[in-house]
Amino acid sequence: MLLKNGLRSRDSRFFSLFTVIRFDNSMCMTNQNDNGTCYTQADCERKGGKPRGSCASGYGVCCYFEYMCSQSTSQNGTYFKNPPTPQPICNLMINRMNDDICQVKLELDVFEIAGPNSKGECADEFFLVTGGSSVPPICGLNNKQHLIYSVTPDSGPSQLSVILSVSTTMHSNARLWNIRIYQYECTSPVLAPVGCLQYYTSASGVVQSFNYRDDVKSISKDTNFVHHLANLDYSACIRMASGYCGIRWSQYPGDNVSFTMTGDASAITSTTTLDPKNVEYGDACKYDYIRIPGGSEDGGSPANTKDRYCGRALGFCRTTPTSSTCSAILGAVITYSKPFQLGVVTDADEGGTATQSNAPEDKSNRGFRLVFNQTPCMS
Repeated sequence: MLLKNGLRSRDSRFFSLFTVIRFDNSMCMTNQNDNGTCYTQADCERKGGKPRGSCASGYGVCCYFEYMCSQSTSQNGTYFKNPPTPQPICNLMINRMNDDICQVKLELDVFEIAGPNSKGECADEFFLVTGGSSVPPICGLNNKQHLIYSVTPDSGPSQLSVILSVSTTMHSNARLWNIRIYQYECTSPVLAPVGCLQYYTSASGVVQSFNYRDDVKSISKDTNFVHHLANLDYSACIRMASGYCGIRWSQYPGDNVSFTMTGDASAITSTTTLDPKNVEYGDACKYDYIRIPGGSEDGGSPANTKDRYCGRALGFCRTTPTSSTCSAILGAVITYSKPFQLGVVTDADEGGTATQSNAPEDKSNRGFRLVFNQTPCMS
């Protein structure tokens, strides 16, 4: 400031040489298109991460966290990756970032291990989650799938484990996985409802069963191969979008094998003409089936509503004004029942001869790959 004699105050020449910059430790994208967390470079290195690009207008670095076997993490966006050489057991311990964490989501960017045995069991190799809400063991090819489990302050750390067969580790057969780990606080707007193993937040998308394979012929020369996993009972949930009141489920376009849940599907290929005789629903579905609560041709015919769907083609029940007998019709299933959920149930044997409890013989079933489209509310 100026003094009366026109001279400046000596103190005005002094100013702070340091400015404290604060920024959120939010998610960021690295310069290699991976997810990271925004930290100062010192914090990133102290936490065991790798700086990959900048964030927070250049004041921070996008910190990448990658772990392999016998390690632990408490960082959001951590990647759990396969080691260069297969190991019989590969574990990663996950500690919650803070006491407000209620849910963990595992994004399986890459997941390729051996498939199930002749009964559909993940016996020789499997992926296991312990220390949270129940997650079924899975195996086989599951690229781009995801899994969600809940945690509580009393549940302690959770653990991801990949178990490989002795023959795999002895012969160094390729087994690949790259799993992104997200931790969500209890107030997160993207938190999945309780009881949902999977959660989709878009108005349309694709849901498929675990170990679903695109090309049957490239998988095995044996028409009795098993890829449909046994002993499952879970729900894939869809967040209802604003302005939408119903949901439509249909087979994947151009893939006529995209719904093969029960029976003998060995003669069906992706170009086989779908047959209404292969459509099954309701009480006929006792062993392997999907659940679409309140499903029907238009979602508004109570007399034709069915909750269970199985067989080797997706379709619905249709009656006529002169007959109350259901006719099986190929096509999409619509429901206005809330919340939007697709339940998945399989029994203990997915292949070979006739199964337990007089269940029919299952052969060459792939499971399902279904498209969902939410339908707008009617004014």
